[in-house]
Amino acid sequence: MSFSKCTTYLVLVVAVAFTAASAGQSQATGAEAEAPITYGFDERIRFEGYNNADFNSAKSDRLNQLRMRTRPYVDINFNEYLEGYLRMGWEGIKRNNDASYPSATVNEQASPFMAGELWFDNAYLKLKKIPGVENLSLQAGRFEIFRGEGFLFSDPSAVDGSRDAYDNAFDLAYRHKNSNLELIGIDNPKYDEFFPTWNKAPIVDASNSSNSGTMKNCVASLAQTGKQLQEWDQTAIGMYYMNRELKNTDIDAYTFFNKSYGDIRKPTYYTYLPDRHYTLFGGRVVQRVKQVSGLSLTGEFAYEDGTEDSMKARKPNFDIRAWGGYGYAKKKFNVKMNPYVTAGFWALSGQDPKSRTVGNFDPLFSRSTNMSLTGDAPSWSEFYVYSEGYEEGSYYWTNLKMAQVESGFTPVKPLTFVGGYAHLDAMQPFAVNPYHAVGSVEPAKPSTGVFGSGLGRGQLAKVRMLYRIRPSIQGYVNLEKFFPGDFYAPHHSGYWFRTEITYRFNGFLPLPKL
Repeated sequence: MSFSKCTTYLVLVVAVAFTAASAGQSQATGAEAEAPITYGFDERIRFEGYNNADFNSAKSDRLNQLRMRTRPYVDINFNEYLEGYLRMGWEGIKRNNDASYPSATVNEQASPFMAGELWFDNAYLKLKKIPGVENLSLQAGRFEIFRGEGFLFSDPSAVDGSRDAYDNAFDLAYRHKNSNLELIGIDNPKYDEFFPTWNKAPIVDASNSSNSGTMKNCVASLAQTGKQLQEWDQTAIGMYYMNRELKNTDIDAYTFFNKSYGDIRKPTYYTYLPDRHYTLFGGRVVQRVKQVSGLSLTGEFAYEDGTEDSMKARKPNFDIRAWGGYGYAKKKFNVKMNPYVTAGFWALSGQDPKSRTVGNFDPLFSRSTNMSLTGDAPSWSEFYVYSEGYEEGSYYWTNLKMAQVESGFTPVKPLTFVGGYAHLDAMQPFAVNPYHAVGSVEPAKPSTGVFGSGLGRGQLAKVRMLYRIRPSIQGYVNLEKFFPGDFYAPHHSGYWFRTEITYRFNGFLPLPKL
């Protein structure tokens, strides 16, 4: 079934469901099996503020904004075999001060309220089991894919930030006891092309010439009206295996073939990514140490092997050889306030300035903050991703060595406090796509005064408070302070602050008889 047909069908189903609700269907209070229609919404209100993402206090980049996101949904279990899910999304933003308003050359001012798009945040059909092969399921449409710690699958779109986190995909899964083997295919374009959107952001906002709907330094003919999701088109297909048969050991293994192409940025812009394809192999292991109560060890590693387009006739393409991985230990203490501590090391390969081989690790479909709010895994950073936009692309984790510790405790049930420290270095000093300098494209220059010649990225201190007023109302407060090292030319510290509250409502209805 095509994406457009899938959308039409789901819209009709939703219309039937809400027509039945308005006609006076009673609200179910029993088990989910007795109420096959679940509906509701979540409302998220965030305040965010940061400064010095480029670590240069001489430039105005301070931003404070209020973000309001609403997502109504309906989940219909037609029978034991078929499920349909639809969730819409809308987010409006009010910036109390915006470095780019009314232009980047004047002082920061409050910008007008920006009413965002209305989009299909999730829309899929799922065969929960297939008659005759009941261990087999198929999900197709738009939905979120998250695996493990989110190292490779988390939020695939970076240019729109944390507005949404979906993939356009199919997932054919076979279950055997406590193991799962999946065939996953993904197609994520630069813009939302498979489903309609309303109130599309203009390419250039008439009320704010610096607030673009698309990337700066883009090729104008490639720009489209609407919120841009990422810098290039990306497709992938592969296998993901999860084994949960062992009592104290979890094992994941995967391989994917990935294509990234059609970067919207100008080929002469220093962060431009030429068309590329590679095969990724990797795995993840979690070991719970039964000899030490509460201790677990987690590790993951991935290797990328492929080719990048040289973009010039008679110039051979460039080999891609990149890798990334991490390992950390977590100890939970079975005492009052449930304290825990984690410590680990993360490493992502970088570009050797003396090599024609492409060495920067590609994060696949994880263009996110890699932030865990539950304490299940150590967080990375909500702030540092903003500085990555000066290297390869928004939220593009690469060329990194990071050692960090994190600890948390719960003094009372609704509150959890977390504190952490990370020391970040680079595998290689920053270089402007040195493999391009051999003549494949016109040599480009990075942003003036951003990068130094060293390997020290800097130090990050972070604290969080998570709260849960009731199951339907929860949120957190997060503060980060970053102190840059000699990887950067300016050395002014930057900060990030975010607080949010989320309300969720769920209701139930019987399936109407047609």
